[in-house]
Amino acid sequence: MVDRHREGEIRPDGRGWSLRNYIALFMVVLLAVAAVAAFSVRYMSEQDARQAARADANFAAAKAAALLKSGFDQISDLSIPLSHDPGIRELFADPTKCTIGYAPLGAFTSGRLDLARLDGSVVCSSSKGPAAGGVAPYIGQSWLAAT
Repeated sequence: MVDRHREGEIRPDGRGWSLRNYIALFMVVLLAVAAVAAFSVRYMSEQDARQAARADANFAAAKAAALLKSGFDQISDLSIPLSHDPGIRELFADPTKCTIGYAPLGAFTSGRLDLARLDGSVVCSSSKGPAAGGVAPYIGQSWLAAT
């Protein structure tokens, strides 16, 4: 007996779906599983990339902070004894004797040292020797008033 039926209907002889229907269902399930797996892999990769980027940024920030701290410590170690040197007082009285220099230290590969009065005028600078004409580039600076 030949059983002619429309696709998707259960056969009258009780055999269930046709092979074509099982293959179609298998393909749908396979595609759904593949889509979920692809999304999952993409999501995990994105999370891993973000975590790696954070770790790299934290590592770089820690290295930069250590380098800056080292540079500040070196400058502090050099400038504190200099500030107690009696010869500095003579520079404020006669700025033409200015001979200070600046050498790169750690992270600070460029810059200069300035000796300034409380009014903000520079007495001596490592970049140009004696200050000219009472220029006050640091006038009104809060850090200068705090000293």
